[in-house]
Amino acid sequence: MLMFAFGRAIFLLWHLTDIIHIGAAEILASFSHALAVDVSASCFSLIVPFLLLVFQIFITSNFFTCLVNAYYYFIIVLVSLVYAGELTVYDDWGVKLHYKVFIHLKNPNEMFKTADGGHYFVFFASLTIIAFGSMWLYRRYFRQPEVSADALITYSSLGILNRLGLFTSLLLSGVVIMIFMRGRLQPIPINQSDAYYSKNNILNDAAVNPVWNLTHSTIENLSHLDNHNPYTYFGKEEAKNLVEKIYKPELTGVSSRPRRDSAHSNPKPKRILKNKRPNIVLLLMESWSADIIESLGGMPGITPNFDSLTKNGLLFTNLYASGYTSDLAMPAILSSFHALPIASIVTQPAKFKGLHCISGSLKQAGYTSSFYFGGQLIYGNIKSYLYYNKFDRIVEQEDLKGLPMGKLGVHDEYLFSKHIEDLGMEPDGSPFFSTLFTLSTHPPYDMPVEKMKYYSGIENEYLNAANYTDSCLGAYFREAKRQGWYENTLFIIIADHSHNSPKQWSYCSPEHYKIPMLFLGGALKDEFRGAVENHIGSQVDIIPTLLSQMELSSDKYHWGKDLLNPSTPEFAFYTFYNGFGWVRLYGYFAYEKRYQQFIHKQLNDSTKEEELLKEGRAYMQTVFQEYLDF
Repeated sequence: MLMFAFGRAIFLLWHLTDIIHIGAAEILASFSHALAVDVSASCFSLIVPFLLLVFQIFITSNFFTCLVNAYYYFIIVLVSLVYAGELTVYDDWGVKLHYKVFIHLKNPNEMFKTADGGHYFVFFASLTIIAFGSMWLYRRYFRQPEVSADALITYSSLGILNRLGLFTSLLLSGVVIMIFMRGRLQPIPINQSDAYYSKNNILNDAAVNPVWNLTHSTIENLSHLDNHNPYTYFGKEEAKNLVEKIYKPELTGVSSRPRRDSAHSNPKPKRILKNKRPNIVLLLMESWSADIIESLGGMPGITPNFDSLTKNGLLFTNLYASGYTSDLAMPAILSSFHALPIASIVTQPAKFKGLHCISGSLKQAGYTSSFYFGGQLIYGNIKSYLYYNKFDRIVEQEDLKGLPMGKLGVHDEYLFSKHIEDLGMEPDGSPFFSTLFTLSTHPPYDMPVEKMKYYSGIENEYLNAANYTDSCLGAYFREAKRQGWYENTLFIIIADHSHNSPKQWSYCSPEHYKIPMLFLGGALKDEFRGAVENHIGSQVDIIPTLLSQMELSSDKYHWGKDLLNPSTPEFAFYTFYNGFGWVRLYGYFAYEKRYQQFIHKQLNDSTKEEELLKEGRAYMQTVFQEYLDF
């Protein structure tokens, strides 16, 4: 722990000129916010000494002291290398040390050629200071003293009560180590989000333990440490060209990266907003499937309030979730980047720093931003993603103390009420962008209601939870319509991902990934109230569609397309564990890579099968290649 603090102090001093304007209090707060992840990393280092201690009590030979001291000298050198390496590359990379360092180490000649004298000085100077300072500290205060074999107390020499006490103490020690390894007693294991606290990313990076971060990054990318794309079906240029043709069917040349054509001449995109700068409220509905929406052909009576709202809004009937969990949905919805089959980009700060975010695009247009969630945003490392993208206000469970809570956090009805209250305090004269993420439709479905309706023997609790959240949604809009800001506000209701339903779709079928999306509010033109939009799309299309309406550039979000432009191509791409799906007007398929087979494949035109398969495979390859390149 002292070593982590020592390394952090050096990191902060090295970047002091970049952070001195923030103030000492916020800079020093990085040490307190780092504690949870530092403790977790420290407890991982205790596994080996703990196991050695367990073996030692059964053996009369004294090996414990020698091995533990040698082990900690090794740990000191290892940790020092990580801190020195991070300090050396941080200015060039702009991110903390991550798994790609091992890729560079495979080509030492290239690494040595690109490094200059300054890099070498920083690396060896910081390595020397941290390593020798830590070794001196360990030898002076922590080194284990040698004990003779005759003085050892072994298990066989103890009485029954002492054996029981020894066993109990070892068991409790092991349990404590494991608890703090995962963070503490909480539903969600620890991750980098526990350390994020500032709008300044240097301070957040200082607070995140570099050893923990490097280990997590390496494990997350273990299957492609050689930087090989496991979804390679074509040459890189051929794949890019195929994807380019999907977005621009008339194109025949090869482009350096897939882009969306934003300059269609005819027909023109639909214009659904009364003005170009409305307030924007994004309501993310946890686990809402299209199957629970009657107006989308789903079960009747589950979401009557949502169905009622469609009469005054623009309903999208062919929208697909990009992935299957909330952490995969966030970059799809907020950064227009697809979910991945075997990795989550939000859990990796070194990766998600390559993404753009709608909060930044709107901030440049004069918007303030906020994000509300009744639970803990450390889930999937979402909190660090939001902090990095500089949302002006982030509200989660710990900020909502006093409100009624379930096992996972604040019930939806109370979060909705808090949201309405806070939006009323937004500064006059500037538009706002606010996201609210619901919770109650996530297991264990502990709603603050006494009566449960019977919908189905399958997923009955989920359907009841959806009915509860739908009632909260109805109350939310009844209250919102009384607010002065409502008439200049566009609401976007969309699910983060789908869920199993009584219809029992296969987990990788397109039907399983269909979700609702509804545009409504005072900013919507009257002629689009009660209208439907059947264009095939996915969550990554939300940002380009919205920015097009506001006449703002969406060039940074090249994976998305404008769903309100009749000229844009119709397709949807989604992923599940180690597989992906591709949906077109004339057919679809879902491919499972582990078994190398198509779980689903259907075509209305059999002559287009080869085209369908080539498009989907090229798209998957190009998306994952961009992830690798970040």
